Amino acid sequence: MSILFEIRPEFETCENRFDQVGEALFAVFKDEQLIGIGGVNRQSSVFTNSLSNPKPMIPLDEIGRIRRFYIHPHYRKQGIATKLLRIIEDTAIHHFKVLTLYTDTERASEFYLACGYRRDDFHADISHFKILVKT
Repeated sequence: MSILFEIRPEFETCENRFDQVGEALFAVFKDEQLIGIGGVNRQSSVFTNSLSNPKPMIPLDEIGRIRRFYIHPHYRKQGIATKLLRIIEDTAIHHFKVLTLYTDTERASEFYLACGYRRDDFHADISHFKILVKT
């Protein structure tokens, strides 16, 4: 799975190990084969916090980012991505009020919109966001 080639250098250099408070990385296996992966990180400090425009401002440490979300093509359209995203959100809600992400494909954009995310037209590095609500 090509996504592992992107994650491995981040782990080795300690750039991103999904090991900060609130962060997590999840994997989906079928018959011992990795078929999906996805995680949540704290939003980078490079982010300009206007997600909550107009007020109130959301503190940066309350904003998470969906990262490295990928389902093997042979296993798409089976509900796996939706279940994985819900698990990530259920974990993230204990640490974050908002989740952000970036995708540049229309297919992924449609998926996130169907899962309750909204488009973000204000930030170059964010395509979608979702305000998490505890129930």
